[in-house]
Amino acid sequence: MFKSLIDFRFNSFITVKLSSVFYAILMIGVALFAALSILAGLASLVNGNAGDGILTIIFGPLVALIVLVIIRLWFEQAIALILIAENTKK
Repeated sequence: MFKSLIDFRFNSFITVKLSSVFYAILMIGVALFAALSILAGLASLVNGNAGDGILTIIFGPLVALIVLVIIRLWFEQAIALILIAENTKK
């Protein structure tokens, strides 16, 4: 992989190799956001803000799921473009 980093002609792409690592990191971040939004919703319920708590518990993980889908689509698009470039180069 180090050869790919110093390849100034861009004959080999590292995006395909590193995308799974970056996706896993982003997935952990989104999961932490979802968990923290649930905890914030529960804290709101305990403090007497039932409406805010329920909305946070419902929409926090929903937003996290939508963000995860967008991230996945972005990675798939990037990888597809690179694979097309590699196939047309042959």
